Amino acid sequence: MPDQIPISLVQMPGRLDGLFVLEVEFFDPPTEDFDKDLVDLVGHWLGLGASGAFCVEHSRPHQAAMSLKEFSRLNDTRRRWHLAAERCDPRSLRVLRNILVGFSLDVHPLQTIRIDIPGSVAQSLKPLEPVNLGNESELYPEISSELGFPVDWEPSGSPWSYRRFVVQFGEPTSDVIVEAVAALIDHWEWVAVDGFPMTEEDLESGKCSIEDVQTHLFDEYSVETVVGQFGGSEAAWNSLLNSLGSFHRTTQPITRVTIE
Repeated sequence: MPDQIPISLVQMPGRLDGLFVLEVEFFDPPTEDFDKDLVDLVGHWLGLGASGAFCVEHSRPHQAAMSLKEFSRLNDTRRRWHLAAERCDPRSLRVLRNILVGFSLDVHPLQTIRIDIPGSVAQSLKPLEPVNLGNESELYPEISSELGFPVDWEPSGSPWSYRRFVVQFGEPTSDVIVEAVAALIDHWEWVAVDGFPMTEEDLESGKCSIEDVQTHLFDEYSVETVVGQFGGSEAAWNSLLNSLGSFHRTTQPITRVTIE
């Protein structure tokens, strides 16, 4: 099977609020394992969205939502997801398209990727604008202005660098809290591998990957995540911060996050 850059057509609304449909066609019938890998990958993107990761910029992350309404195997090669979103940034659809292109190149070739907004006539179904070093910061979801905690952020100047992410709480953390943070970061890790390239060339070559992610208790009040190789856009952190913004309001208050 050849390396496959699938044909990608996306209907990009002004705001992702309501029903939308993802349809993917494999290049040829996949094995059961590859089929499951695709379903799991979309599930991680959906799980990240359900945690508030893709909220619109001027809203509280916990007010955003995503959910699966129906999944269908239409035939040997075509898969369809009926999905719903509330108060989500439509640029999250680019992230979804990117991880599916990465799947096509790394796991099993896809023929087409199609994302539709049923009943919408405001935007046409078309290829996305290619991401490059001049526009990459504008083409991915933003950080919410309503996170609820300060962020100390030291951007990296070098590709494939080691990165560190620390979440601080106002009271001692329990194993339950550490596991809950790790579960959020697990969704983010799956999506971040190919979801946030700085250029289309980086996506196609695999240079955008974010790998070797480990999360553990750092001290009595902090959970640390280390990233062995960070090859993507700095915008990849936005969705993780938004997820934690939801966590802050629904599970355990956060006093500070540090990225370095």
